[in-house]
Amino acid sequence: MKTVLFAAMLFAIAPQDDPDATWGDIRSRIMAWYTTVDFTEARMAYSQSSDFNPYYSGSRIDKVLDSTNRAKDYLGFVAACREVLNEHPLHPQYTSAAAYGFAQMEMNDSADHYQWRYEGVLESVQNSGDGLTMQTAKTVIAVYEE
Repeated sequence: MKTVLFAAMLFAIAPQDDPDATWGDIRSRIMAWYTTVDFTEARMAYSQSSDFNPYYSGSRIDKVLDSTNRAKDYLGFVAACREVLNEHPLHPQYTSAAAYGFAQMEMNDSADHYQWRYEGVLESVQNSGDGLTMQTAKTVIAVYEE
């Protein structure tokens, strides 16, 4: 009886076959700044989830970023970054931009968090191959990682 209950509890806690649950778990760990996050695992899990969209047309947001940066409205700048990151949470350009915006407001913990995310994604792409041949090509999950 105890063995069956224990097995049922494990299944309920860790549904490994559900890509959305896997991505949700990893995304939660990223947001909580778990330093043990494997960004390659995160990128692959995200690419298998129903949240994934490899395309991004950011012309409207890019205009907002440009105008808020020029006006030194870093709160608006970060809000625009976060709008993109809600849909594309591993987008390197906007994680880097969010780090910059937070740094400008001297919100160093938040700046460090976004910088950590940015560096994690870049390192994951860099370590995926040398890009010299088709066999050793870098693995990207979206156009914006190229």
